[in-house]
Parts: sequence; C-alpha cells; structure tokens
Amino acid sequence: MKQLMSERLTLIPIDTSDRALVVALNTDAQVMTFVAKPQSVEAANRIFDIILRQTQAQPPKMYCWKITTAAQATTVGVISLTRMKGEYLGWLEIGALSLPAFYGKGYIPEAMELVCADALECDEIKGIYAKFQAEHQASLRITRKTHFSTPQPSADFPGYLECTRRKTR
Repeated sequence: MKQLMSERLTLIPIDTSDRALVVALNTDAQVMTFVAKPQSVEAANRIFDIILRQTQAQPPKMYCWKITTAAQATTVGVISLTRMKGEYLGWLEIGALSLPAFYGKGYIPEAMELVCADALECDEIKGIYAKFQAEHQASLRITRKTHFSTPQPSADFPGYLECTRRKTR
C-alpha cells in the first residue's frame, strides 16, 4: 500500500502508531452518529487489530490510510477500501471517518477521490461500492461529488442507500 497525495492532503498507510486515532474515532458518539453505535475502548482496539491484520494480509483484504493535511500534517481521519467477497470479487467497499473539527471542509471527498482514482487504475478492480444511512445527507453529497452512481435503496440493508463507482475506460 502506498502513500497518496493531493494538493491539500497526504494519505499515509495505517500502521501500529495509529491505534489511538482509530480508537478515538470509533468511540466518539458524534463521529459514529450515522455509522454504528459507538464502540467501547476494548471493541475499538479489536477493530484496530483487525484493520492491521487485513492490511498486512497477502494479498491485502483491506487498504487503510490516515488522512492528514499536506501543509501541517494535521490528522483529519481515516479512509479505507475493503475487498468484497463472493459474487462481488473485484469490488472494494469504501468507508471513511473524520474528526468533527474537520466536518464540512471537503477533506473526505478529496480523500475519496484519491483512493478511488488510485484503486480504479488496478486492472483487477471492477469498481467501488458505498453504503450509508439514507438520512445521512453528508454521505449523499460526498458520493455525488465523487462520481458515484445515484444512490438507491439497499435491498439487503433497510434504511440504507448504496451506490457504485466504476472504471470509466
């Protein structure tokens, strides 16, 4: 997994030094509002252990980056791509969490654009899948801004919308 950069952001592959960030994000009620119930510290630590195992597997089952500002290297949040299974081989599911201080600043859409563009350059990747709660307006705006298909109600997850972004070539 490689570092990705834009004019405003640097995405750095997650490593063991990022445990506190992942735990803080997963235990924060505001961050988790439209994701899931906030995790206990113990559960968030287990999530981090899973992330490390999946990113270190060969081939990786997940790609996960710490999002930082390019100028001051201030941590914004995390973003991940997870390999899907079964009939969805060749697809990656995207997810991102941002610290509340960075809400509405355009960092998550920019990070999504970076990871999607990079992933879709790989021959083996067919597309990127996104799923989010129907009432989460920020996710709706972000997927529209980052060239995902029009979100549709999920047949498998009531109350959720899902959309995809495919290769353009």
